[in-house]
Amino acid sequence: MIVEPQRHIAAFAAAGADALTVQLDAGRHLIACLREIGSHASARHPDRPILRGVALPVDAPVGALSPLLGELDLVLVLGVVPGYRGPAIPGLAERVAAVRELAGEEVLVSVDGGITAELAPTLEGADVIVSGSALFAGGDAAAALREFLRHL
Repeated sequence: MIVEPQRHIAAFAAAGADALTVQLDAGRHLIACLREIGSHASARHPDRPILRGVALPVDAPVGALSPLLGELDLVLVLGVVPGYRGPAIPGLAERVAAVRELAGEEVLVSVDGGITAELAPTLEGADVIVSGSALFAGGDAAAALREFLRHL
């Protein structure tokens, strides 16, 4: 997470970014920021722009995405407050489903924060599931991943 993400977009693009996600509350020029992201070519796919994403904080209503839908390729639904470990917020599965319904099929829906092997299969509508602590905190990431995949 960075302050004033628009100042750093060109550097991330030059470094080889294929997707950039900014916080919904990253500033008052969010649409301009998303347009700036989309003005740069993807490093691996130079025939298309960098994917433009917005992270939806746990305390933001899903409807806050509505004005941005024409500018988004990706929504990252946060299951925890950034920087904190722990269980995902109650109702995360319903939140993911609501984002999918609002955003439609053309927008990727990703989920991160508090995702466990048991929670992952309930996140219908998610295209990407990110899990850190559930995989790495126990010391045997390979076993944790096998358990995670067993539930999917």
